[in-house]
Amino acid sequence: MGATTGFARRIIEKYHLSPPIDIETLVANYAEVIYRAIPVSGVDGLSLHLKMPGKRPTVVINTTNPPRRKRFTLAHELGHILIPWHMGSFVDSLDLGEAGDSEDYWTFEKEANEFAAEVLMPEAWVANLVKCEANLAMCHKIIVQTCDVSPHAASIQLTKSLPSHIAYAVVRDSKVEHSGRTEGTRAASLLRSQPLPSEPFSYARQYFVEHLEHQSLHWWVLPDRVSLNSSDSRQWREILNGIVEDIGVPEEKRNHFKSSVNGVIAAANGSIRNQPGYSIDMVAAACLHRLYNREQYEAFVQHQDFETFIAKKASSFVHGDA
Repeated sequence: MGATTGFARRIIEKYHLSPPIDIETLVANYAEVIYRAIPVSGVDGLSLHLKMPGKRPTVVINTTNPPRRKRFTLAHELGHILIPWHMGSFVDSLDLGEAGDSEDYWTFEKEANEFAAEVLMPEAWVANLVKCEANLAMCHKIIVQTCDVSPHAASIQLTKSLPSHIAYAVVRDSKVEHSGRTEGTRAASLLRSQPLPSEPFSYARQYFVEHLEHQSLHWWVLPDRVSLNSSDSRQWREILNGIVEDIGVPEEKRNHFKSSVNGVIAAANGSIRNQPGYSIDMVAAACLHRLYNREQYEAFVQHQDFETFIAKKASSFVHGDA
């Protein structure tokens, strides 16, 4: 548990809070709150006079933002007020990277975001939800609706209570609005602002989807082991050559393409080689994670011999004849 999260949990305990949090009343205990349109692009709110003797902190919330964003901003500003080393005044953007170049500034902003997430969506509450609800998309939806937060904020907090090998996407108008994965997941996140593929993780163990207002919430539980058919008599090099020819890679680029594929697969193998239970099925799963949902390999993974190639290549690593 980080220090900033600890401060948030003390507030939860002090006021006996549980979602949905009355964040306006909570912040009013510590600061004067002003709601005003801020005519500066990217500014969500301000915290003024922090830790200044004789002055009560002032929080300004940009009224031009959507309700859930204003709500998270309030919790974010409360973080600045209560985190002891946040002093002076802050001009805030919730989207890290949109403004300002100071490393300290973005460290403070990240800490305030972590504080806000814990206050609005307590990790203990989320963990209990996950124990009671196996459908991860439904968990996501419940957090959004109960805690009154954005799907983006909810997904980040939800991943903290989940194991590795899980990916997700928030989709609006058939395009990926936000995507991510849990810690330790090797699969690539889906590209934002791009159409949602029909089967982005066709090898997933479980797939959940729920609809929320104008968005859909998608979650995939990915395997850490995959058993693929390897009865084909061909060697992996022959299979690879055939696939590369079939998908139309220009002859002068074939060696480069094959080197690229083999490099990705070697990295996948290296990432799990020293793990307990190292096996062909583990290597195969790691390779699928690394190659799916990458534009340059799209035709490659869709080829009918792709899984046979992976099975042969995984076997060559494990048996030492790569």
